Amino acid sequence: MRKLSEETFTVFDLETTGGRPETNGILEIGMVKVRGNQLIDRYATLVNPCFPIPPIVRRMTGINDEMVINAPLFQEIADPILNFVDCDILVVHNGPFDLQFLNYYLQQTQKITLLNPLLCTVKLGERLLPDAPNRRLETLAQYLDLPFPGRHRAWGDAEVTAQLFITCLRRLEEQGIETLGQLTRWLYKPMPKPTPAVDAAEKT
Repeated sequence: MRKLSEETFTVFDLETTGGRPETNGILEIGMVKVRGNQLIDRYATLVNPCFPIPPIVRRMTGINDEMVINAPLFQEIADPILNFVDCDILVVHNGPFDLQFLNYYLQQTQKITLLNPLLCTVKLGERLLPDAPNRRLETLAQYLDLPFPGRHRAWGDAEVTAQLFITCLRRLEEQGIETLGQLTRWLYKPMPKPTPAVDAAEKT
């Protein structure tokens, strides 16, 4: 059985025009390949979403309609995405949202749904970084003093998520968690409930 240090992971992030893939499009995708606690490859592109970009998304991402008008359609980048991901373990911050979007468009254009194992750095942060103020990506990056090249841009969020994931992998190694099976069992086992504090007056 391969160790986590021998596995290949694809860390990815999407920017979208809204919260539902059925009525919104993908604006940008960023992917980073990790193996042996190292970043070994990258893929990033803007995407023409075929939907107008709402003002709130333009303000948040800095991406406007002019920037994506000549960008490739999703069907033009589906094959490069699939080739990049291959059989890797997928890693994403707030995994269900991004994977839902990606699988919706892969199903629409390629009749394919990714069934790769998925790890979520929100869940990893919850277990490994319990003292962090919250599980938002920028908060965890600040907590770990990680550089943040571009918030709410897929390439920047994918890069910092990859660095966060590498930090988590090193901490997992310190705890003796060496394989994906061990990690999955550890990650999803129930967390112990904190022992309630006892007031000194109650002891007397």
